[in-house]
Amino acid sequence: MGRNPSQCPANCCRRLGTGRCRVAAVARSEGWSKRHLVELIEAYSNLKLRSCRTHPLGLVGEDRPIRLPDEQVPVSRKRVRRLGPDQVAELVEQYQSGDSVRVLVERFGIDRSTVLAHLRREGVAPRPTVRTMTDAQVAEAARLYAAGWSLVRTAREFGVSDKTITNEFRKAGVATRPRR
Repeated sequence: MGRNPSQCPANCCRRLGTGRCRVAAVARSEGWSKRHLVELIEAYSNLKLRSCRTHPLGLVGEDRPIRLPDEQVPVSRKRVRRLGPDQVAELVEQYQSGDSVRVLVERFGIDRSTVLAHLRREGVAPRPTVRTMTDAQVAEAARLYAAGWSLVRTAREFGVSDKTITNEFRKAGVATRPRR
C-alpha cells in the first residue's frame, strides 16, 4: 500500500489523482531506504521554494530538513516603486539640469530602465553616450596589448573597464587573444 496522499513526499498522488503514493510503493518494492527515497525525490524535484513544514520522511544529509511544497515561502523580490507625476517631473528636471541616469537611479530608488522609460515617455531625448577613450588612447592600448599585457591590466592603465577595452578594440578592428 502507498502513503496517504497528504503524506506523499513527491506530491505525485495529488498530481496524478490517485489514492496511493506510487513513489513510496516502488521504493518499498525495490527495498530502498527512506533516506535514499528522500534524496532521490530532492534531486529530481522542481521545487524552487521552501516551506515551513519538515518532510515526513525525515532529514537528508547533514541534518538538513526536506520541505514540502504545501506552505511555500515566496522568494523575496525587490519592491516595485512607482513614481507619481510630481516625482516624474522632478526626475525630468534633474536629468535636464545635468544629473546622470546613475545618480537618478540612486536618488529615486528605481531601476535604470525605469528612469529611461520615464524620460522617453516625457519626450526627453537621451544624451549621447560619451566615448571614454580617444583614438590615440585606443592605439596605445592596442600597442600595450600586443606587447603582452592582459585586457585587465591594459584597462587599469587607462582607468576603464576591461569590457570598455574589448569594445574599443572591436570597433578599431584589433584582434583579441582567446581566453585561456
